[in-house]
Amino acid sequence: MQNERDVLTRNFAESRKKQVSNVKYELFLGFKPKSDKYFGKCTVKFVLHKKNDGVTLDSISRIKKIIVNGNVAKYENGKFSIKLNDKLEEGKENRVEIDYEVGLRPFRGRVASIY
Repeated sequence: MQNERDVLTRNFAESRKKQVSNVKYELFLGFKPKSDKYFGKCTVKFVLHKKNDGVTLDSISRIKKIIVNGNVAKYENGKFSIKLNDKLEEGKENRVEIDYEVGLRPFRGRVASIY
């Protein structure tokens, strides 16, 4: 994940399209009164065709925990993404649950989440 940029290239999008399909999202956002942070849970379901060297998900959030297919998973945290390789299953629907927290001030109003 070296030289990572906040840009989704056509090549990356095309390779991800070959790697995963039937992508579905479930989102939960939690807000505390007078807080400069929000927290959330993003559940991503997808069929994994080829594991290759893992699945990359875009994120600029502070990840608290990731559960893949019911098991706590290890992940690589980049500046603009996370990379999963642990607990993924080829040829099946995978369920990735991501608990995260976002501070609003550092992003100056920029929407920050998992996508």
